[in-house]
Amino acid sequence: MASRISSLRYSSIFYRCRFLVPQSSSCQHLRTCLLQKCRLLSTENALEIKIKSSDTPETLLNVIQENKLSGNQASLSLTRVIQLQNAIPQVDTFTKDPIFEELCNQITKEKYKISTESLVLSLINLCQVKTESVISLILMLEPECRRRLRLMQIRHLIFLIINHSALKAVNCDKIDALVAETADVLESRLKDVVEVKNLVQLLIHSPVVSTTLPNKLERHMVSLMDYFSFSDLTKFCEAMVINQFPTGVLLKTMSYKMTSIPEEWSVNQIYEILKCFDALGFKNRSVIMAFSNFLRSEIANCTLADVLNIANMFSRYRMSNIELLAEVEKFIGKQIASVSFRDMRNILQAFFVLRFVPSEEFVDTLTKELLAGWLDLKPYLQLELAWCMMGLNILPKVLLEKVVQLNTDDFSPGLATKFQHLLNYAKMETSSNLQSLVAKNVNLRPIQQSVNLRPIQQSVMNTLIDVINKQHIATNVVTPSGHVIDFQISLDDHKMSVDPTQSEQAPSRLAILVHGPTSYLNAGEMFVGPVEMKRKQLTDSGYMLTEIGYREWYAMKTEVEKKQFIKKKLENDCDFY
Repeated sequence: MASRISSLRYSSIFYRCRFLVPQSSSCQHLRTCLLQKCRLLSTENALEIKIKSSDTPETLLNVIQENKLSGNQASLSLTRVIQLQNAIPQVDTFTKDPIFEELCNQITKEKYKISTESLVLSLINLCQVKTESVISLILMLEPECRRRLRLMQIRHLIFLIINHSALKAVNCDKIDALVAETADVLESRLKDVVEVKNLVQLLIHSPVVSTTLPNKLERHMVSLMDYFSFSDLTKFCEAMVINQFPTGVLLKTMSYKMTSIPEEWSVNQIYEILKCFDALGFKNRSVIMAFSNFLRSEIANCTLADVLNIANMFSRYRMSNIELLAEVEKFIGKQIASVSFRDMRNILQAFFVLRFVPSEEFVDTLTKELLAGWLDLKPYLQLELAWCMMGLNILPKVLLEKVVQLNTDDFSPGLATKFQHLLNYAKMETSSNLQSLVAKNVNLRPIQQSVNLRPIQQSVMNTLIDVINKQHIATNVVTPSGHVIDFQISLDDHKMSVDPTQSEQAPSRLAILVHGPTSYLNAGEMFVGPVEMKRKQLTDSGYMLTEIGYREWYAMKTEVEKKQFIKKKLENDCDFY
């Protein structure tokens, strides 16, 4: 085998050297030329190994000093210098050494002879050297790089795009123009970009270097969609998140491709894709529900961390799959002894948001665990666990009695508000013990609210002031029960609006709630748990409610329609006129 490799090596060298030897040369002369060429290649390889293995600036400096480096070898040495500069602190002084300057000069002298790869690497590496002296060298390499641009291999073009930040850091118009021209060349040759790793790099960097390249890349990748695996699509999603690649048609096409290859699905990959969808603001209900059905069938084979991640992810999506959540409940119920209280809080929050009420058996098991470890829990965790159980209407009195006795002095505004919600809930209980415990005041500090109204709130406000005196509308009101009302209007006995300063004397109060997309489950009509609890407690506190959903509001195109809608709402909900 060794002789076979040797013969192949010599035959290759002979092929490369056949033009160097006259046809009339003797066999001995030919053999001498081949041996010289072999020695030269062996010397070059040994030198390259020395350069690559240099692990300190001093070692590399000695290698450069001892050898007269050619253009490609000089480029390799420069690359190693930059690697050491990035890896070892305080190695910048090496780039100011005269030998380093001589190395760079050698590269620029041989810029016409060095390979394209060495040229591109040298340009990028010099841009990372933070000294004034290299600017002139960069400007000497730039014209040759531009001259070769349209003949470069795709990998060289993409390497320039990947390192656009290093190139642009030079603050040179010519280098900026080179990056822009590279993007244009890539745009014209996109049909040649088919490797997944190259497409991933373009998804990451194209939005930064060009305004037109992302659109053409999107169309190009859509045309190749049949050739991608689920693993490829996962990589693409992760790449799109980094610089927020425009989603558009590409992500939608990718999502449909994903659903067509369920045999390639895995729990980890689906979770990563759902994270990417969330980061990109992409919510395709049919795709997400298809994923949820697969996850439901795989829950039994998941780890506890996977199950927690799945529950939290669907909570953020506001997508409720009862069968999936039932499997999550079974899994947690079996391993409840090994679930931390913090993780249990997260699970209950997910159940609360998704309005999934666990079984009595689960609640009993959970209550026993909480009572056993109650004294070891920090007050904020005791409160949040009880608050989630209250929202699901599964909070036992024994826990309610314990939580209402908490000291709220050190609670944040948000926690103090949740505690007020629990007190409101406790006041509805008939237990005399509870009634005596809740006869206390909570120091409700205002939660930090945005001074500016949300776009939909501002749109509703603009219409409201055509129907009601602007001075009679209070915005972002924090009620005594701790809830925030978008718009509050105080009404007199004749159902006429009055000044907010007289609200205490007004016999009735109207709360106008504006609901955005995150207020609903599964993008449907059912409210998420916290919104439902807020509606109930406001009603129990004596408020009349008028609610405006984002779909019905944005469906109306004219101000006349919106004004008539508001009037009709107020008449139907509180006899306002």
